Amino acid sequence: MRNGQYGTIAMHQLRQTGRMSAVTIGEVDIAGLATSLGAAGVPVGREADLDRAFTEARQRAGVTVLDIRTDPELTTPALRLSDLRDQSAADRRD
Repeated sequence: MRNGQYGTIAMHQLRQTGRMSAVTIGEVDIAGLATSLGAAGVPVGREADLDRAFTEARQRAGVTVLDIRTDPELTTPALRLSDLRDQSAADRRD
């Protein structure tokens, strides 16, 4: 799972300081890296592609790495970074 940032660190920064700093990782081609190391690399950019990717991985012999891109706003299934930003801004106003 990859969202292009250190999500847990961003979450803690927002909770403690109301801002994020140095949490962006940027584009990393995990599927390409897996392929360069002899594994199969399967990029997954949409939720609709997950079933196909899992099926493909199960049918292959050897190691398969799924490079699953996720929304950088989602820190956990129930928590968005924008919610933490909004809460932090509200706390500073009080």
